Amino acid sequence: MNFFLEAHSDEKGVKQIIRLILSKFIRRQPGRSDNEWANMWRDMLCLQEKAFPFLDLEYLLTEFCRGLLKAGKFSLARSYLRGTSSASLATEKAENLVIQAAREYFFSASSLSCSEIWKAKECLNLFPSSRNVKAEADIIDALTVKLPYLGVTLLPVQFRQIKDPMEIIKMAVTSQAGAYLHVDELIEVAKLLGLSSLDEISAVEEVIAREAAVSGDLQLAFDLCLVLAKKGHGLVWDLCAALARGPFENMDISSRKQLLGFALSHCDEESISELLLAWKDLDMQGQCETLMTLTGTNAPNFSIQGSSVISLPGFSIQDIVDLKNSSELADGFNGADQENHFSSIKNTLSLVAKNLPVENGTNWDLILQENGKILSFAAIQLPWLLELTRKEDYSKKFTSGLIPGKQYVSVRTQTVITILSWLARNGFAPKDDLIASLAKSILEPPATEEEDVIGCSFLLNLVDAFS
Repeated sequence: MNFFLEAHSDEKGVKQIIRLILSKFIRRQPGRSDNEWANMWRDMLCLQEKAFPFLDLEYLLTEFCRGLLKAGKFSLARSYLRGTSSASLATEKAENLVIQAAREYFFSASSLSCSEIWKAKECLNLFPSSRNVKAEADIIDALTVKLPYLGVTLLPVQFRQIKDPMEIIKMAVTSQAGAYLHVDELIEVAKLLGLSSLDEISAVEEVIAREAAVSGDLQLAFDLCLVLAKKGHGLVWDLCAALARGPFENMDISSRKQLLGFALSHCDEESISELLLAWKDLDMQGQCETLMTLTGTNAPNFSIQGSSVISLPGFSIQDIVDLKNSSELADGFNGADQENHFSSIKNTLSLVAKNLPVENGTNWDLILQENGKILSFAAIQLPWLLELTRKEDYSKKFTSGLIPGKQYVSVRTQTVITILSWLARNGFAPKDDLIASLAKSILEPPATEEEDVIGCSFLLNLVDAFS
């Protein structure tokens, strides 16, 4: 009797007694019936009223519902969680009770098919419309259904030790050959694991893109990089740069420039110079391909003065970008042919570029021998471009959507601009004749007032305007 009289001074001890009573009630076998649980609730109310009036009725209902959930009495728990005539629970508290009970079942599961998994799901089904409860159900769905489909078997206790859900995505992407191909499924798993923000989904797509590239699936890596570039996901810049500069044949110049431009916008300081040079190469490649499209011609061959035409079918525009020195282009020529070959190239260069200053310590022979890109362009592309500037048919202006920002343009104008761009990028000064040719092509009638101004502005760059 003394205990009951002084119980109010030891509320914590009384609460422990209540939990102990419920714990023993749950453990008794066989399991309790619904009527026995109803009687227990009435007994607890009576005990609170007669002996422990200081106990909050909400606390009693909370512990009672916790006991029902632990005992697996889910249907009965649903009724009590909604409240009784004497007490009720706030929705948030009821949801937390359900989530805690579900987690206890889930993390105690020894396999993905044991009864604890089913009990955890049944617990969560008590509040199917709750966002928090749904998040817990999604995790169970990911571990028991989605991940095994992708080849990843992860027990709940193992999942509990993983702090970053992205590690699970990486496991799924690399779990088996071709797992990265299941892009939609991997993104769905990521969302089930709580990675649902735009940045997190982009990070998942980045992981997939990198694995695709490692596996040689450049098409998928390219498609995902384009998507990530549009989203502004800067962390993937290095992969974008690698793809843009790689041997992937199904990527057009525009897409390569888009990826490389994105990489330039997000790369580290050490990579800017290298990527900028690569972008300039791609831009020149794009200008040449535009001219090929406009004219229906290309430049597969070049000739040495006094000899027959020498065919170079193995050299595309991309090959020109990739050449590092003159040895690749000179292979197959004997000594006399090489000398004639270099002489022909120098003569072609002299038509558009001024002689190099002697004081610089450099000359055409040295530059052509050391720079394969300059040599190959001058040998293969430059003669073709000069031929385009000489044809009268290409001096007519026409409407074209192939050249951005220009509504009316002639092939000759675009060709001269391409030659000037190449000279400027390699540090060569153009000859006055080339600048005059550009001005003339722009001023070709019909010319607008704006074109008159532009054409005359180019003439201001002439070194000797009177010769």
